[in-house]
Amino acid sequence: MASGIGRVARVAMTLGLATAGLAQEPVDPLAQAAGAAAPGSKTCKWVSKTELSCEPGAVPDEKTVAAGVAEAKASVRQADYAAAAQILRQIVGDSTEDAALLALYGEVLVAAGDARGAVPILERAIAAAPGAPRLHFQLATAHTTLGNVDQALEAYAAEIEANEEPKVRFLAHLNRSILLTSAGRNAEAAASLELALALEPTEHPEAYGDLATLYLNAGDPAKASEALERGGKVGFRSARLYFNIGARLYNDKNYAEAERAFTRALEIDPNMAQAERSLASALTHLGRSADARPHLARYLELRPDAPDADQVRQLLAASGD
Repeated sequence: MASGIGRVARVAMTLGLATAGLAQEPVDPLAQAAGAAAPGSKTCKWVSKTELSCEPGAVPDEKTVAAGVAEAKASVRQADYAAAAQILRQIVGDSTEDAALLALYGEVLVAAGDARGAVPILERAIAAAPGAPRLHFQLATAHTTLGNVDQALEAYAAEIEANEEPKVRFLAHLNRSILLTSAGRNAEAAASLELALALEPTEHPEAYGDLATLYLNAGDPAKASEALERGGKVGFRSARLYFNIGARLYNDKNYAEAERAFTRALEIDPNMAQAERSLASALTHLGRSADARPHLARYLELRPDAPDADQVRQLLAASGD
């Protein structure tokens, strides 16, 4: 896909770590977690910032879990996702049903590069809170990392259904477009990108170039041209894409529309020799040889040593120039 979507995608593939709704962060979490346990109870306690020590059969209590969550958040703020994952691994058990805690752990695993480990954790979080926002997005990110295209597409669609935040919906539609493009499903990719741009029509002008490319690859140069016209209204201009559209139209023998596309390319880049030569050819096919001659002359001016320069000179000489 064109570079415009690539730049957006690097932002789109992951959201900030979800920490809302988790336990209040203590001022000194390790100290608070070390409080005296009830007589005869089996205890767990943090012996370091990342190491939990439990007596046999002990399960971390709420205070111990809160301390671990707080320390994990602190590690996240320092971008130490491996440490955060190590902490959370010790307090998230097989029976944990706290969706917020599972969400944090899953997102940390994604950020730490453990997409395979993140998938079952995020699936558990979704099962505990099916309509919670951002969980499906993170699951989709993990599946994308693992190359599970169909599962990622499904998860992004679920995020769009569950999340009313326009920015997140934009990113989910955009990522679906990227995945569909990678699968060669250009028409579907264009449809997803259209939905993204409907949410943010002016913020990403370069995306209109990507949209035009998708339509062109899907065999629809008319929609490709229309996408570029829309892009032009928000500041995107590309002589190369107009030339590519013109070339497709020319090959389809739609010389009138090809003329318009090549003309637009030259309006953006008057020094585009290929567009001058192609415009001359389109005009010739339309029976307008006199109109073609200035473009042939301009082509030679721009590329006097072009491989077909002698042929073009002969054409001009035969026409009286």
